Amino acid sequence: MAEEYPSINRDIILKIHRIFDQGMNEVFGGAQYLGHKHSLISPLKTFAFCLCLVVAVFITQPTILAQSKPIDSSVLERDLARMDSLSNVDFVAAMALAKEIAIRAEAEGYANGVIKAKLGQSRIYLIRGQLDSAGQVMDEAYQVIDTVGHRSHFSTYLDLKGALATMMGKGDSAVGYYLQSYQINKQLDRPPLIMRGLANIAAVLIQQEQYEKALPYITEATGLAKDLEQWDNYASQLVNHSIALKHLGDTTQAFQRLQEAEQYIENANIYLKYAFHANMNDYAEFNREPASMLEHSQQMLDIARLMKSEEKEAYAYSGFSKYHRAMGELAQSEAYLLKAINLYEKGGEKTRLLNLYESAAELYDNLRDYRQAFDYQAKAHSLEKEIQDANMQSRILELETSFDLQRQKALNLENQLKLTETESALRSRTTMLYFSIGGILSLLLIGGLAYSNFRRKKQLQQQMIQQKEAAHQLSLMQEHNAGEEKERKRISRELHDNIGGLLAAAKLHLGTIHAEDEKSLQKVTSIIDKTHQEARTISHRLAPIKLEDEGLKAAVAYFCKLVAQKDTVDVHFESTGDIDSAGSDDLLAVYRTVQELVVNAIKHAEASEILVQIFRHQADLEAIVEDNGKGFTADVESEGIGLKNIKRQLELYKGTFDVRSAAGNGTSIMLYWPDFYNTDP
Repeated sequence: MAEEYPSINRDIILKIHRIFDQGMNEVFGGAQYLGHKHSLISPLKTFAFCLCLVVAVFITQPTILAQSKPIDSSVLERDLARMDSLSNVDFVAAMALAKEIAIRAEAEGYANGVIKAKLGQSRIYLIRGQLDSAGQVMDEAYQVIDTVGHRSHFSTYLDLKGALATMMGKGDSAVGYYLQSYQINKQLDRPPLIMRGLANIAAVLIQQEQYEKALPYITEATGLAKDLEQWDNYASQLVNHSIALKHLGDTTQAFQRLQEAEQYIENANIYLKYAFHANMNDYAEFNREPASMLEHSQQMLDIARLMKSEEKEAYAYSGFSKYHRAMGELAQSEAYLLKAINLYEKGGEKTRLLNLYESAAELYDNLRDYRQAFDYQAKAHSLEKEIQDANMQSRILELETSFDLQRQKALNLENQLKLTETESALRSRTTMLYFSIGGILSLLLIGGLAYSNFRRKKQLQQQMIQQKEAAHQLSLMQEHNAGEEKERKRISRELHDNIGGLLAAAKLHLGTIHAEDEKSLQKVTSIIDKTHQEARTISHRLAPIKLEDEGLKAAVAYFCKLVAQKDTVDVHFESTGDIDSAGSDDLLAVYRTVQELVVNAIKHAEASEILVQIFRHQADLEAIVEDNGKGFTADVESEGIGLKNIKRQLELYKGTFDVRSAAGNGTSIMLYWPDFYNTDP
C-alpha cells in the first residue's frame, strides 16, 4: 500500500479554514452580541484567513517541496516479504536483497523500510553466526528507531539483542533485553509477541540451568500458545516444560508433558522434532528401556542428517553408545562414543564434550583399560577449567561491550545536537518574516481575545483554585521528602564527622598502648576498623554524596559495590542511555527507590544475587531490580509497606511498577517513569 503525503491544495487549506472559522466566531462573538452581526465580521475573517494562508505557505514551503514526490512503499514492502522468505533458504541472496532495500528505502526517505531491512540483515547474520556484523547492523537500525520513536520496531530490536546476547553467552543481559521487549508488547497488547517474549526468557533460563525460575514463564507461554492455537509453539513449550521438570526431579510429570507434545510433533519443524526425540531418549535411558532408546536415537540421527548438523549427529551417536552399554555390548558402545567425541572435538558444545569425556573415562574403567580411563579423565578436567575460564572472559567482554555502547550513544547525541544547531541557523533567515505577519494578525485578534478572556475569567479562577490545591498537596509531600532528606544528611554528617573522628582517635590512642596481650589489642583495633567502615556505609546510604557529584549512574554503581562488600551479596548493575540528565531531586527519587528495593531483597528476601538495570528510552526511564531470593505471594505483596511507599513516590511522576514473584522463585520488579526527562512531577 502506497504512503501518500497530504496535498497542500486540499488538506492544509481546509484545515486552516476550519481553525480560523472557529477562531473568528469566538473572537467576534462580542461584535455579534452588540448587534454588528454583518458589518465587520465577513471582511475581517476573509482578510485574516488570507494572511494566515500566506504564513502557512511560507512556513510549510520546505515541507511541501520535500513532499511533492509521493512514496510508494508497496514495492519495498513486497521486497521485504521476499527477503524474509529467502532468509530460510538462501542466506546470500537474502542478504543482498536486504542491503539493496535499505539503500532504496533511505534514498526515498522511507524510515520504516530502512528499519525492517536493517533488522532483517542482523537476523541473517545471527543465523549465519556472524555475531560482530549482526551487532553492528542492529546499532544502525537502533539509530533510525530512536529518531522515529517506533515502539513496535524497538521491541523487535530488543528481541534481536537478546538473541545476540544469548549466542555470546551473556544470559543475564539477554533476559534483560527480552523483559523490556515483553513489557512493550504487553503495553501494546500483542498476544503473539507476548508469548514469544515469555518463551525467549524461558529458553535463556533453561540454558542457564535456572529451571525453577523458568517454570512460571513456560506456564504462561504455554497457555497463550494454546489460546492462540499456535500448536508448534504449544508443543515447543511442552518440551521445555518437560526439560525443566526432568532436571527438578519430577520425571513422571516430565514424561507426561512429552506424551502431550507427541500429537503435535509430526507436523512440527525439524528442530522441535529433534528436541522431542532427544528428551524421549533421555527418559528411556532413565527408565532403562533399551528398545525405546534405540528407536529415538535412530530418529535423532535421521533428523540430524537432514539438518546437516554434525553436532546433533554426534549427540545421536552418544545415544547409540548408551543403548549398547545398557545391553552390555561395550565394544559397540565404545565405537559410537568415539564417533561422537570425534565430531564434538571438531566444534561442538563444550559442555556436551565434557560429558562425553567423563562417559569415556567411566567406560574404559569398566573395560579395565585404566590408562585410557585416566587420559579421558584428564581431558575432562582440562576442558572443565577451560569452560570456567571462557565464562569469566565472556562476563568481562559483556561489561566492556556495555561501556562501548554507552560511549557510542554519547557520540550520537553530540552529533544530533550539532545537526539541530545547523537546522536552527537555517530557520533564523525566515524568522523576521514570520514575526511581521504575526504582528498584523495580532492586531486583528487582540480585541476578540480580550473579550474571550473576560468570558472565561470565572472558569480560569476555578481552575486556579483547583491547581493551587493540587500544588499545595504536592508541596506538602515534597516538603516532607525534603525534610526527611535534610535529616538524613545531618545524621550522615554527624556519623562521618563525629563518630568517624572519635573512632579514628580511638584507634590512634590504641597504637600508643603497649598491651601485654597483643591479640586482644589487635581484636579491639579490628572492631574499631569494622565500626568505622559501618559508619561510612550508613553515612553513604543516608546521604549519597556521589549522586550530587557524579550523577545517578555513578551513585547506583557505588551503592551496589558497597552492598556487595558489606553483605557478601553479588550485586550487578547495568544501564543504557544517558540516565543522568535530569534534576537532582528527580534523580534522588529514583536512587531512593532502587536503594529500598535492593535493601529489601537482602533483608527480607535473603537474596544472594541481585541484578539492577536502569534504561532510558527517549524521555522515558525504566528500572528492573531482580533477585534470586525466597520471593513472596500476592497477599504479602499487598501488605508490604515498602512497596506502598514506592507506589506513592511513582505516583508523583505518573509512573507504574510491575512485580513478578512467587514463593521460592525470586522476585523481579519493573519500574516505569513516563516522560521523566521532559516534565517535572
